[in-house]
Amino acid sequence: MSSVAASDFKTSLEEDEEWLERNRVPPGAAVWAAKEGSASGGKTGGAGASVGERGSGMDPRLPDVVEYRVQRKRLWNLAREILEAHEARFRSGE
Repeated sequence: MSSVAASDFKTSLEEDEEWLERNRVPPGAAVWAAKEGSASGGKTGGAGASVGERGSGMDPRLPDVVEYRVQRKRLWNLAREILEAHEARFRSGE
């Protein structure tokens, strides 16, 4: 299970959590960016806008993607801990 996680996750949970702290966007920013992009034909302000057009250059949906990845890693860790606890109980004969 650990080897699969190592190949599946290119960054650590801690790295992703630090990234989220540095790159917070207001709630709904991704929805706003998508509406702005479609209203203007996708040329300015939207998720596909260039660095100069949007200011920061970061797609406002990216924090949501990283948050999903963080939650997935937390669940992965919990599953690993549960399996290790069951294995320990099995080995001890409980």
